[in-house]
Amino acid sequence: MADNNDAVDFLLKCKEEALTARQDIEAVWKECYKQYRSEEDFGNKQEWQHRTCSPEVFPAVKGAVATIKNMMIRSEDYFSIEKVGGEDAELAEGFTKLVQFHLRDSDFTSRFCEAVESAFVLSLGVLKLFVGEEPHTFISGQERITRRMARLKCEVVDPFQLFFPMDKSFFIEEKRVTVPYLHTMAQRGLFDKGVVEQVAQEDYGSDERESERLTRLGLTKVTNPYRREVVLHEYWGDLIGLDNRAVQRNVTFVVANEKYLIRPPVPNPFWHGKAPYVLITPLQVLFRHVGTGLVEGVRTLQKALNNLVNIQLDAILFRMLNLFEVNQSNLIYPEDLEELYPGKIFRKGTDAPLVTQIPMSEPSMGAFRMMEQLRRSIQNYTGVTDFLMGLGVTRGGTTATEVSSKVQQSNAMFESIARDIERQGIVGAVDLAKDLIIQFLMDADPGVEPNAARILGQAGVRLDAMSLGERMELLQGDWDVYPRGISVFLEKSEALSQLISFLDILGKNPAFSAQVNAEALLRRILEAFRFPDITSLLEPELPPEVTAGLINDPDLLEAVQRELARETPGP
Repeated sequence: MADNNDAVDFLLKCKEEALTARQDIEAVWKECYKQYRSEEDFGNKQEWQHRTCSPEVFPAVKGAVATIKNMMIRSEDYFSIEKVGGEDAELAEGFTKLVQFHLRDSDFTSRFCEAVESAFVLSLGVLKLFVGEEPHTFISGQERITRRMARLKCEVVDPFQLFFPMDKSFFIEEKRVTVPYLHTMAQRGLFDKGVVEQVAQEDYGSDERESERLTRLGLTKVTNPYRREVVLHEYWGDLIGLDNRAVQRNVTFVVANEKYLIRPPVPNPFWHGKAPYVLITPLQVLFRHVGTGLVEGVRTLQKALNNLVNIQLDAILFRMLNLFEVNQSNLIYPEDLEELYPGKIFRKGTDAPLVTQIPMSEPSMGAFRMMEQLRRSIQNYTGVTDFLMGLGVTRGGTTATEVSSKVQQSNAMFESIARDIERQGIVGAVDLAKDLIIQFLMDADPGVEPNAARILGQAGVRLDAMSLGERMELLQGDWDVYPRGISVFLEKSEALSQLISFLDILGKNPAFSAQVNAEALLRRILEAFRFPDITSLLEPELPPEVTAGLINDPDLLEAVQRELARETPGP
């Protein structure tokens, strides 16, 4: 067993190792975040010069996140949990619904999309899943009772505040809390009361010690003396001694202000034995600490675009305000130039012009073409193009087939990104969530509310009735998580593009129409438009002239194609 100082020193050295491993990447993160916020340091420009950022990154990121969220919201059941081998399908179905309920209760969709946005901007999104407690009031007979109830929690962690090495063998989360929070956690038995009192007296007493340490942590500048800040570091992993041997395996502990061990090392409390984090990175990079996002690869393009925009704006300003040269030797009173106002009279000595406008060239069309090329390059890298944003669909002269083709090309990269996000984020989070639910939220004890029976009815009684041994067996069983939200949506997108191509073939080859079931084709078209009740739009039996007219009218087919192209999923 390591003493307190050993654990604190070990944590600080591990954090230093993690910071060193990502030193270069963190500098890129900061630059990416500035471009996401449309901020740039333009140096020592003159006051009249433009300092404009062309907002290409922000709408691209928001468009991509909106697409992911749209895919999840449109699919009520965006995952399923199945027992390997198909055993006990009834249990698997009920368990899937139980996990879906608790994830909805934790606002998982919003938290997941926030983590995805972080991944698009900073190359890394982090979800933290755990079980917390909340006060719950209920009536028992004539008595009003308030208890703290277990509840699945899902939080988004700032990547700047999570430290881990190349092999991800440990995780350290840094967070800022207040001194009252420490006292609350100590009252619940989660922090050592004696150490919490020591923190309050030594670091926040009348004679603050080691001001250099507190200054480094940013704790000496106090905004609210009633809510003094504390820097916590939460460690997950093995505790190693100086002899490079494991002192304790798979533990967690908490250090306050880089000095006080307010929670000593204890075994990982989760049955799954993992750290409670899910990492999301959109694009993998060989042999790198983390992958990359949508912003990192377009940083130089965005800077070049900003420079061109500002140069053109400066040139236009010069042309609008004009430059003039003044022949001062022709003025009888040269001091007249010191004060200018409308209607002022100047007295000159000769007939020579007093003021001559300096001709300025028109803004370069080549620069505008280069700006458009830079925008296209940014779109090609991020996968969020004009067509996917719906900007290209309405242009005149563009056929539905051309729209479908361009959307398919644009979707290729974004589809790959979306599937990776689904595999890392949804599968990883659901896998953690199901284990936490089995451990903490499948207990007939009245302290767990709501239980499975209240959520699922009779189907949940079996889950609530499981003994501790049965729940452990359930946790250790062979379960597979199948994501269905993003994947199914992308599959529908592909099917929709194929339908548009098929309609194009029919329009160009009327002879094929005799071999097509027009009623089935019409049903497919209505399904593609996502009408909620298709049967109400269809006659029980369509007249032959209607079905023939649908297939043999090229103008009608083209109109249907164009409208379907607008329905093609994309950012």
